[in-house]
Amino acid sequence: MSDKNNLVIGDRVSIAPGSIFVTSSDPNFSRISPYVKTVNGRIVIEDDAWIGAGVIILPDIKVGTGAVIGAGAVVTKNVLPYTIVAGVPAKKTGEVRVK
Repeated sequence: MSDKNNLVIGDRVSIAPGSIFVTSSDPNFSRISPYVKTVNGRIVIEDDAWIGAGVIILPDIKVGTGAVIGAGAVVTKNVLPYTIVAGVPAKKTGEVRVK
């Protein structure tokens, strides 16, 4: 986690080991190349979401209520509520059935 003030975690969220929440890119990138910009953004994990082992969530992402992110996924876009995503980059693979 880069900045604890930019990470919001809801109730009953499951986060497996090795998950990384990137709320800010390295500000020194601009010294390497003028084309690389620092990116900052809040990450919001809503209630009842599951985050698998080794998941990477990039800045400015919202993970919806009840969403499931498969192990090793790299989340580059918002995840809708009750959606299952996996892969690099993470893509929708299914939906969570709500009883």
